[in-house]
Amino acid sequence: MTTMSDDVMDGATPQENHRRRSGKRRLRDGVFKGFGGHRGPRYLRLALVGLFLLWGPALAFVLLAPPSFTCRWTLILPGAGGMANVSLESIGNASSNTPSPYGGSSLSPTVNYKAIAMSDGVITAAAERLNIEPAQFGVPKITLTDQTSLIDFAVKADNPQLALAKARAFLDAFQDQLSRLRNDEAQRRELGMIQNLRSFKDKLDAASQALLSHQMEHGFLTMEQFKELAVTVERLRQQRSMLVAEQERRAGFAGNLASDLGVSPNAAAMAMVLQSDPLFAKLRTQWADVAAELARLTATMGWKHPDVMTIAEQEKNIRKQLHLRAKEVAGVTDEGILRLISLAPSDPRTTLFQSMLSALAEEKGIRAQAEAVERTILDYERRLDAAGQKISKLDELTRSHQVTEAVFSSAMARLDVGKSDLYVSYPLVQILVDPVEPLKADRLPKLLALAGAFGGSVMLAFALALLWIRMPMLQKLMSIL
Repeated sequence: MTTMSDDVMDGATPQENHRRRSGKRRLRDGVFKGFGGHRGPRYLRLALVGLFLLWGPALAFVLLAPPSFTCRWTLILPGAGGMANVSLESIGNASSNTPSPYGGSSLSPTVNYKAIAMSDGVITAAAERLNIEPAQFGVPKITLTDQTSLIDFAVKADNPQLALAKARAFLDAFQDQLSRLRNDEAQRRELGMIQNLRSFKDKLDAASQALLSHQMEHGFLTMEQFKELAVTVERLRQQRSMLVAEQERRAGFAGNLASDLGVSPNAAAMAMVLQSDPLFAKLRTQWADVAAELARLTATMGWKHPDVMTIAEQEKNIRKQLHLRAKEVAGVTDEGILRLISLAPSDPRTTLFQSMLSALAEEKGIRAQAEAVERTILDYERRLDAAGQKISKLDELTRSHQVTEAVFSSAMARLDVGKSDLYVSYPLVQILVDPVEPLKADRLPKLLALAGAFGGSVMLAFALALLWIRMPMLQKLMSIL
């Protein structure tokens, strides 16, 4: 029933079905027939040799290999950068910016540190710390964790103490290598900046010398002096205006008094000259005393009295001497002026005359002060006119000196700031997990050896099976074709 159903389903003729059943029977007979023939022992020997080659080394490694101890530790690189800024008042500023080691996408500091750690110099330095050969020290296993700043290290040794010693020696050698690289970079950078500083210093010296020569030649040390001179001239002009106004006020007051006294201002000025003469003042005092005595005597005696005549003669002589002295000193012959000068202290006009003389004296002093201010203004204006053509050069030299000084000072500040920034190219590294002495041996290599032998055995069995059935399969394929 099954055969009939298969024939019906296949839709083949009875001859074709018979041929198929015959081919399957021959294939089955060919596969199992070889076990009793000459092929079986040959395949068995091949299997034993393969198993010996696979399991012999594996078992020897498991049984005879010394125990291996692995010491592990982890380093971490900080992800943040740093910035320092130094401001120099009236000069400039200097800044130092340490970017984050992960700021760029093209470079990875962890990859660089892995290459440095695996370099021959680090391994040799670590081996020298333990007094062993670099080949005996071995190459540590370094693993980088993606998307992190972690670097995992592992070293192997025959005992836990040696594994820990290797880890510490390698860590110290690695840190020393980073320190040497940082110091070398700092020295090279400082050497380059010092060369630039020499150039800046030469420019600053040249600018200073040019400014000093210009200052010594033209007398102006700074632009502020020129501005102060201009301000001083303007201030003197205002002072002159005030002095002229005060002089005119005094002159007007003296003129009014002279008009009231019936003398001209020129005559009043001559009277002032006489008032300042010592001999004239002495004669005037004598005359005033004699005139007062004469007035007292005439009040009780007649003009013919001998005493009155004597005093009158003295008064006449002294007045004559006053006239001569006035003519000699000021060329004054005006009797009105002399009468004003010779007024008695009790005369009301004496106060007016004294006020007029005082006003004239003040007017003369103010006029002299105004003239002195005018001369000073003219002198300063000449200096301003002469310096006007040179001040632009002074301003240019001053700006050039300030710029070169700012550049030099900023470069000096950057040099000092840069000395403290050692982590630009080689970022700071910290120990996240300290190396510790391993507590037990590492069994992973032996497990891997056994797993490899087992996998090889499976593959050997599969290969022998394929070799065993290859001829019957080929014969069936030939019969079908």
